[in-house]
Amino acid sequence: MSKDKSHDKAIIDRVERWYFRLTGRKKLKATDYLVCSNELIDLVKLILDEMLSCIKKIEKDSRKEQMICEMLMAKESYCPDFYIEKQFVETMKSLGLKANAKVLTKKYGKDIRDKMKIYSSLSEKEREKQLRLLLEQILFSKDINICPLAGETIMLEFGLTQGRELGELKRKAIELSREDPYRSQDELLMILREWKMQK
Repeated sequence: MSKDKSHDKAIIDRVERWYFRLTGRKKLKATDYLVCSNELIDLVKLILDEMLSCIKKIEKDSRKEQMICEMLMAKESYCPDFYIEKQFVETMKSLGLKANAKVLTKKYGKDIRDKMKIYSSLSEKEREKQLRLLLEQILFSKDINICPLAGETIMLEFGLTQGRELGELKRKAIELSREDPYRSQDELLMILREWKMQK
């Protein structure tokens, strides 16, 4: 960890404050190892006791099944940064795009998670498909709304490889989708075919 990085610095600062509160010292001493480890063990025990208490309350609650179902849906639909970053990398690779996946994840991660909550009831495969569409939308337009026409579908439909023409068609599909958010993938393809012939 490095104090030069803001995320690392925040963690280091919290640990140093915790250590000072516990020992009354700022400088680390090897003899404090036992004191610190006992404190951490007590903290873990407290957390586990609270979790067990929650589980027992849920077990007795008449809404138990609904609560468990909602927790599982929330767990399934959560998109941590590492997963979003990985999906950005895969999406860019499949479309032949280059950008910094880590920067994009930091910039759009929260918005992506918020947007993906509406897909929590879908299957894992369907959620992944919606996430890929959302990432394409961000990559091609820096927009957080979803165009239902995937870049891979455009490549297959028009016999394209990665490149400028794919980007042009995807941007046009996004523009058409913004004009009318209820346009389906098939409608967008039909309009794109007509638009391409008129060019």
